[in-house]
Amino acid sequence: MFEFAHQAFRAPDARFLLGSDGQPCLALKLGELDAQVPLTAFIKEFELAGTPDGALLELVVSGLKFVKVIRPGDSIPREILDGTASWSVSDEHRETARGRLTLQLYGFLGGQERVLADPIEILQMVDDPGVQTRIQSGLGSILARLGLGPDQGRELDARLDRFARDLAYLVALRERAGAVARLMDKVATLRRVYRRDRTVDEELIRVNNLLQKPINRFNKFFAEADANTGEILAILANVDQYLAYVREQRDTAHLQLMKWDEILVAWEGLVPDISSATEAAIRRLYQFLAQNFLTESSW
Repeated sequence: MFEFAHQAFRAPDARFLLGSDGQPCLALKLGELDAQVPLTAFIKEFELAGTPDGALLELVVSGLKFVKVIRPGDSIPREILDGTASWSVSDEHRETARGRLTLQLYGFLGGQERVLADPIEILQMVDDPGVQTRIQSGLGSILARLGLGPDQGRELDARLDRFARDLAYLVALRERAGAVARLMDKVATLRRVYRRDRTVDEELIRVNNLLQKPINRFNKFFAEADANTGEILAILANVDQYLAYVREQRDTAHLQLMKWDEILVAWEGLVPDISSATEAAIRRLYQFLAQNFLTESSW
């Protein structure tokens, strides 16, 4: 638990978050104002380096990679404690992940292993009776390659389930990144709506150009993740190694996608019409993109 001793952490609505510059801050209510104090300055001012509170603040800095806000008294994010995620995925994400691995086994046994990403395609194909027939027929050879006995089919299932539980988070994050990509379609729609307004149309062109950078990054990221988890026998033989990789990728993508939460919520319900609300949303999106993607940077 984030249990602090210093009185400053007991101020009304005290919380930790990332400032607009991406640096960890302590946010405090000062009358009607919200103040944000950089943690580095706070630690120096109150001489907290080397104290128990200082050690907890180091965990806060790490924790803000996984959650948006930490309040005194909150639990330490599970990513720090045991590597599991502090957020949840749906049953469909888990089914898609397990289905993807099943189809990789199916492809391996047929000599053409490949990684599928489309949840609809995965869930349709995995229900094909021919998939299970081939896997059952080849089960003995898979077990032998893994150094398992012919009666250890349950161990194979356990390894698949264990890896699928974590792979499901990448499935969920890919879906979330898809919402970022779909902003391009909404921008294209708005360009048609505002085709007679040169000022707004030019801003939409700038938005469109800036959107390409994060979309390309996400596409490259997930393509690399697919490539690095594309050999099912290697995964089943080294589950711990591949779990560590998937969790690292999960945390990287989650940190990047957290930035988009407010934008995606605002644009999900945006009506594509000529209005001050629409134009405010366009300006906010442009400001967000310019702040985060105008210059070259890496994750």
